[in-house]
Formats: sequence, C-alpha cells, structure tokens
Amino acid sequence: PSEESNSSNLSHYGQFLVSTDAVYFSIYIYNDENTTTGFYKSDFEGKNITRINDLLIWGLREYQDKLYFIDRMTGYICKMDKDGSNYEPLFMATDYIIDFENGDIFYSQYASRSGVFKKDVNGVVTEVYDTFSSEFQIHKGYLYFVDQNEFRLCRTNLKTLKTEKISKTQLSSQY
Repeated sequence: PSEESNSSNLSHYGQFLVSTDAVYFSIYIYNDENTTTGFYKSDFEGKNITRINDLLIWGLREYQDKLYFIDRMTGYICKMDKDGSNYEPLFMATDYIIDFENGDIFYSQYASRSGVFKKDVNGVVTEVYDTFSSEFQIHKGYLYFVDQNEFRLCRTNLKTLKTEKISKTQLSSQY
C-alpha cells in the first residue's frame, strides 16, 4: 500500500485496506435483534472471505507486513500479524498515521485537545504541533493538518519540525 492509498483509506475511516495479498476490512452491523462486528480478509474478487477476529477497528494501515489500527472498543492504537495473531496494544490515541519512510507514528488525542505527537520506533514521544489539530496526512516529508483553533491549513517539515501556515483564509476542518 502506498501513501496515496492510505489517504483514500483514511477518508473512509480506515475500515478497509488493499494490501498486496488481500483486502482487509472491518464491519459493524446493528439491528434491533443483534449487533455484528468483525475483522475480515478477502481475495481481490471478494469470493473467499475469511473472518480473522471479532475486533471493530478503524484507521487500518499496513507497515512492514504488520497491520496497525485503532481498536474502537479500547481506543488503543494496536498492531498485529495479518492472520490476527500477536495482537499488541501500543498506546491510546484518537487519530494516527504511520510515516512510511521510517516507521514513526504520529497521533492526536481529542479528549485533551492536544496537538500532534510523534512516537518513534524507540518509544520516544515528541510534540510536533502544540495546538489542537486533526485530520492530518504525511506527504513528501511534510505533515499536513488543519489547525482547529484558526482553521488554517498548516504543514510541518518532519526533519526540522518547523511549522508554517499555508492557507491565507480559513478552511473547514476537512481538507
């Protein structure tokens, strides 16, 4: 999966992922009689569907042959093998993205109106942007996001961590 396919995935709340070997997806079906949740994989024709587990997930991504996602029942960013084994909760967050160049995880936490943080592969946390923001994306060495206080599109250089506002007018929270 490329960076661009992950952008498409995020716009659909990350409930599916087209990988090199299968399509992975999460479902939630509610009706008056029962509720069904589950995480599945399918071949590209949609004929061979296999239930992996009963997790309800979003923000689904693949990095180095592992699946990363937010477990909607716990709020944790987690990782696991593609067959559902080696499930590991990593930390609590509401939004996140993996930098595909080096494996850093960028995330935000709405409840505390926090900014965007980076957790590197060694577990070191850095505050990338200190004002409430959401719906961010990484593209060509920059972290793009909408500053939720001023509603302006911003970008942070991931090497220098220097942030600049790139829109002169206010935007909605989606970009």
